[in-house]
Formats: sequence, structure tokens, C-alpha cells
Amino acid sequence: MALSKGESDEFKEYTEKKALFCIARAHWIQLFKVNMQQTIIAQTFINIAESYPHLKPYWTFMNTSRPFDTVDMDDLCDSESLDEDIRKVVESGTLQDSFNYININTKVSNDHKFGNHIATVQAAITIIMDNVDDYKGLIKIIREFGSYHFFYEAFEPHFYLFHTQFMIVLKSLLKDTLEEVDDKIEDSWNALFDELTNNMSYGVALQRHCYLKTAFTLDDMMVVEDDWYKIEQYGFNKMGDLIYDKMLVKYVMLIKSTNFDVPVSIENEYEKFLVISHKLVYALQTTIKNYSYEDGFADLPEQVIEFTNNYTSVTSYPMLFRKAFCDALISALTVIIGNDSMKESKIHIWGKLYRILEQAIMTNIANV
Repeated sequence: MALSKGESDEFKEYTEKKALFCIARAHWIQLFKVNMQQTIIAQTFINIAESYPHLKPYWTFMNTSRPFDTVDMDDLCDSESLDEDIRKVVESGTLQDSFNYININTKVSNDHKFGNHIATVQAAITIIMDNVDDYKGLIKIIREFGSYHFFYEAFEPHFYLFHTQFMIVLKSLLKDTLEEVDDKIEDSWNALFDELTNNMSYGVALQRHCYLKTAFTLDDMMVVEDDWYKIEQYGFNKMGDLIYDKMLVKYVMLIKSTNFDVPVSIENEYEKFLVISHKLVYALQTTIKNYSYEDGFADLPEQVIEFTNNYTSVTSYPMLFRKAFCDALISALTVIIGNDSMKESKIHIWGKLYRILEQAIMTNIANV
């Protein structure tokens, strides 16, 4: 039976993709043979941490800028067990082949969490490589990986960032080695990462949509609406000021507790915090009004586009900024509603509502 033109084009596209994926797989297998897989992944995350320090809070092992330290070359040269060929490489500074390169660039983990994370990413890439011959199965796996990342606070821009940094590391670390990245290998990795980023983005977006639609129950909404009446009595502007005061303290505490540098432009950020603190109250009001029994908050992203622009104006450690605002909201509610009434269950409900608002914001950011 002859294929239709549409089916024929789709088959041709798949054939071309598969050929590229197989090249990337062969390269990945070769990197395993020369023990470079974990080194490349580790250096990718190190590059991300150093180039985008505001992303460090996403990983507990990034409390310092370099979770890996390079082995001291002087110590290596003094070692009696050092291979003579490697000694020549160290002394001459010339990279002769991959084996020597790997040895003189060995990384030592200072944090087992970082090592575990690298091993997990390595295993995930290997699983993907094992399934490149089954395109439908491959897409299913990648989308599942994307949905998992929702629970790690990752979203679409992070996948593109990893792709970019991975390729930079791949080309720089393998330069002048037997595994050097040529045009064909680069095209194959880019093709694979295009498939990865597109389908992981689909997976995380789908999980986010499901969360917006199903995370809140009618019982949750009844609790929130009952508390909201007290907030209206207290006054939105007063609540905004209260959130701002609580948020500033929490934000600075979080920065210091994670050993990050206080942003140079922190005073400019304070002005943004004040605006956001007041607009947050109105955004929460919009969120509550947008709830429906059938669709939950599925339509919320469209209603908070303006607030998204304010919220994303803060560029200094947005992860800490988000946590500080969530904690400040709970603290402000405790003042307004009363400490005795602010039980653990109520804290959970309001924290969930704030996360729903955050996910609506992330949807808008991803769709820009």
C-alpha cells in the first residue's frame, strides 16, 4: 500500500532524524568508553552556575559556585602512580588524546548530591539513546522526563539553556581529542536536543496544566474565600505593605543562608518588591475569582499577564525571591487571620494557591 504524501514526508523526516540520532548515540557511547560522560555533564552544570548564578538555588548542591574542584596538577605530578605519558602531557600542556585529557582534568566531587545528580542525568541520556530506534517510544519517554521536571521547579527555558551549555562544554572539552566534535556530530546532537527540548517542554507544560486544573478542591476554595473576607476588611494596601516588610527580611535571610552574594542592585530590587507586594494581593484576588469547578485555574494564565510582567522584572535569584514572597504571604496572613486560626492545613492551602499563581506566571513566560 502506497504512502500518502503527508505520510511520505513524515516518514522521510523521521528517517533523517533517526540517522542523526544514531550519530549522537555513537558519540555518546564513545564518550562512555573514554569515561567522559559524567565530566561533560558536570561541567555543563558548573557552567550554568557560573554563567547564571541566579539559578543556583534550583539545586541544593549549588550553594557554592563550584561543586567540583579540579585536581591540583602539582599533586598529580608528585604522584608515583602517575602514568609517564600523562606526566608528559601535564608538563608540556599538550593534549595528546582523550585518555590523557580525561586524567589531567579529573573532577573530584565535594558533594554526593551533585554526584548523584550527574549520575541521574547520565542515566537519563543513556535511556534516551537506547530508544532512538523507536521514535514513538522515544517521544513518550522524553515527555515523561519533561513532566517529572515540573516537580523540580524546572520549566521550558531551562531545557534550552542546558542544550546551549552542553554543546559549549562538549566542543571545548573534546577539542583536539579523538572525540572532537565535527560538523556532523554537532548537527546530530543539536537535532537530538531539539527533539528533547520540544518534547520535554510539552511534558512539563502538560503537567503544569493538569496542576492548574486539579490542584485545588472546592473545600480549599471555601477556606480561601472565608479568609479573603477578613483580608478585604483589613485592606489590600495594608496587606501589601505587610507582605513587603516580611518579604525583605526573608529574602536577605535566604541569600545569606545560601552563601550567595547580595546583588549590587539590591536597592533597585527593593522598589520592585514594593510594587509586586501590592500587586500580589490583587493577583491573588484575580486567582480566586478565576476558579471554576470544571476547569480549576486552567484559564488563569490569560488573566495574570500584566502581573507576570511585574513579577519577572526581578532578576536577582528569582527562586529565592519566589520563596521569600510565599513565606511573606503566609506571615502576613497569620497577622491578619490570627495565629490560632493559621493551622498547618490552612498554611498548606494558601501555599498551594500561591504556587498555582506561580505556575500561571510560568505558563506566560514559556509562551513568550
